[in-house]
Amino acid sequence: MNQEISSFISMVINSLREEKYSLKTTPFVFVGGGAVVMKNFGSFNQNNFSFNTDICANAKGFETLAKITMSKEQINVQ
Repeated sequence: MNQEISSFISMVINSLREEKYSLKTTPFVFVGGGAVVMKNFGSFNQNNFSFNTDICANAKGFETLAKITMSKEQINVQ
């Protein structure tokens, strides 16, 4: 299992590097279950990395976006 976790962390970090993000200066917020993995198993000692480890955070965010979208659609219908 440790190999899979290490592979996941490497994949995330390499994806950020490929997109040309500076891992030293760009602020990153890892959210949800992935944040739990990154925080607990990654060896990050950087002030620009933060972790929201609420495993429901993504769902809560999408719920909020859906409510905002639905409320805007109701305004446009009237």
